[in-house]
Amino acid sequence: MNPTATAIILFQASLLRSYRKRYPHLRLTNEERIELAKLGILIPKEWLKQWAPDFSVETYKRWFDKLVSKKWDYSDRNKKRSVGRPQSSVLIEKYVVRACRENPNWGDRTIANNATRLYEKVSDSTIRRIRKKHGIPPATKRKKSNWKALKDCGKVWGCDFFTQEVFTSYGLQTFYVLVFIHWKTRELIYAGATEEPNEQWVINRIRDFNADGKFEGAKYIVHDNDTIFSKAVDNSFEKESNLFVTKTAFHAPKMNSHTERAIRTMRELIGSRISWGERKFRRQLRAASDFYNKERHHQGLDGKIPLPDDSAFKEMGRVKRYSRCDGNQSFYCRKAS
Repeated sequence: MNPTATAIILFQASLLRSYRKRYPHLRLTNEERIELAKLGILIPKEWLKQWAPDFSVETYKRWFDKLVSKKWDYSDRNKKRSVGRPQSSVLIEKYVVRACRENPNWGDRTIANNATRLYEKVSDSTIRRIRKKHGIPPATKRKKSNWKALKDCGKVWGCDFFTQEVFTSYGLQTFYVLVFIHWKTRELIYAGATEEPNEQWVINRIRDFNADGKFEGAKYIVHDNDTIFSKAVDNSFEKESNLFVTKTAFHAPKMNSHTERAIRTMRELIGSRISWGERKFRRQLRAASDFYNKERHHQGLDGKIPLPDDSAFKEMGRVKRYSRCDGNQSFYCRKAS
């Protein structure tokens, strides 16, 4: 053997041992193992034990076996051969995303049938895979999110009556109060109070409400199945205000929960179950609605005020308390000194 070649091999072996001592946790990459396996398989065992004792002969054989196994894994054939069904086209994928967003009630099979009619044959699993890829929930969950989007779209109003006993000069009378509430902004409007509500009275209140432009941009009106909301009242909503009437189910107050919660707040702001005098009662209603809209913080709006007054956000001056709703509520703001 050539002495120079032997010296080079011994030098490389000594250099490798010094690296292993200096860096005991040094690990070789796959490429380095393959290169050592190619060379180590040609060197006799005795020489390997003498020159490179850090790696045993079995280690070189194991590396060499992995090298041989990778050579005959037929990976080149697998890359050329197409596996599984062909990938769906971009047009089908765009159509599936559009159909899911525009039709929240459509399931995977309905969308697949429409895609097959328009483009090519598509299975339900393909629709499901595309839907999951774009993060679109199934039809059952899309319905719920669509209802939440409807409540937050700013096109829904709710209305309802509540009663209050008022002691007048004619004795104890029951007054019926009509309120409207905007579901998104929580704006509450006291529409009127009467002792004998009838169909014509409600229609007149709707006309006054519409004349003020409150229903501008609205699309839905939600109320319960009270007999006062007759067909004539619903026709007045639809013809004069261009609103789609939605009636709640029987014994289902949660379907008009915003209105029910606003009525409860109005009762609390009035403060008592019996009011003394009709004038005082109507003054209480106006004061309660003003406090509800301009000065009361709402949990449903993340603690915001629906229609805040400028005095509520003054940054300078001393904090002063103002009595509201006949002393039932307090309003704090800064007064300029």
